[in-house]
Amino acid sequence: MSGHHKLDPGGVATFSTRPVGLATKLFIEGGEHDSLAVWHIELCCQADHQLVVDPGSQQSVDISSAAGALVSVRNDGWAAFSTWTDY
Repeated sequence: MSGHHKLDPGGVATFSTRPVGLATKLFIEGGEHDSLAVWHIELCCQADHQLVVDPGSQQSVDISSAAGALVSVRNDGWAAFSTWTDY
């Protein structure tokens, strides 16, 4: 499991993913207000993926399509949130 990163508005964290054939999950935990997390596979032609997280709730997303690559997560909202992966 990666370390937890608290992302304030405009903040970015980058995570590595497991090799091809192994699953990786990304976790986002909302703070006091709705949070807008955007994740992107680096060096890939895919579009950004947005995830809105309710206050105090936690969501996970399977980012296995990024196997062997880096994934960046940025805070495009105005409320801080925490993020980490299971790798």
